[in-house]
Amino acid sequence: MTNFLDSVLTDPQYHFWVSSKNSGPSNVYGSFSEVFSFKGKYWCQLLCSFAISRVLRKYHPHRMFGFINMIAKSHSSFSFSCVVEIVNCLGVHLNNRNSSFCNSEYNNLLPLAILPLHRESFFASDETSLEAIFSYEIFSTDLAIVIALKVGSGGKSFAAAFVSIPAVTDKTELEALMDENQWKTHDYRKNSNVSEGVQSIVIRNIRAEILMTEEEKSILKIRIFAA
Repeated sequence: MTNFLDSVLTDPQYHFWVSSKNSGPSNVYGSFSEVFSFKGKYWCQLLCSFAISRVLRKYHPHRMFGFINMIAKSHSSFSFSCVVEIVNCLGVHLNNRNSSFCNSEYNNLLPLAILPLHRESFFASDETSLEAIFSYEIFSTDLAIVIALKVGSGGKSFAAAFVSIPAVTDKTELEALMDENQWKTHDYRKNSNVSEGVQSIVIRNIRAEILMTEEEKSILKIRIFAA
């Protein structure tokens, strides 16, 4: 959910027909995005609202049920899933100009741009294993950040690299970036298993920190900021 207002959305209230709340913040600050998670056996049906002021309250319209329903079905029907959360702490846009690779059709769209000081998220899942690679160019530079991930029965892992544009984001590059024998010693390029905690890459005056959670429904958190 993205709040395009200057004021903070507070006091979330929920009415559930089918499903229940899994996680989510208590506030959505102005010009900021937050991720909310709901769970149900087969689908989710709910109504939620936020207080805009003492006398106004924002209700989610019924048209959002289809989106919530799609996410809920993906979580319940598929064994392997991941929410990718990207936080842009730079003063410039991050732009997705290249096609990404994902082995699953069960995902919502990769954001085309991430505004300065904004956060965006997307979701993907698959029944047998999940593999994905994507990139964002850093505006006013000749650099892009490339992110790859794998979630399957063999474990959870990810990789990240700063590269010169244009970045390559195909299946071959995914396998090369995830090769654990090549990139352990480079400051600008790392890969890691979920158990290794936060990983950091840096090039020039730009740094990124990447963390994948160990919970069943993984969250891959990426924060890009000035070094």
